[in-house]
Amino acid sequence: MSIAAFHAPNIHAKIGPLKQIVAHEAMVYKTVDHEDFRRLFFSAKLVGKSFLERMKLNGSS
Repeated sequence: MSIAAFHAPNIHAKIGPLKQIVAHEAMVYKTVDHEDFRRLFFSAKLVGKSFLERMKLNGSS
């Protein structure tokens, strides 16, 4: 038996690296609200970069 479950944070929730985890290192990925994250994710075109690559901050390798 299978059960489909859908979970999503509040549309205004912030999606990004936990500050407690990256406190001693430079952040590599952007922080965006859930609404922007969904918009970016579902409008992403396959242009040779993964969505994860597109979420990196400028200058991150």
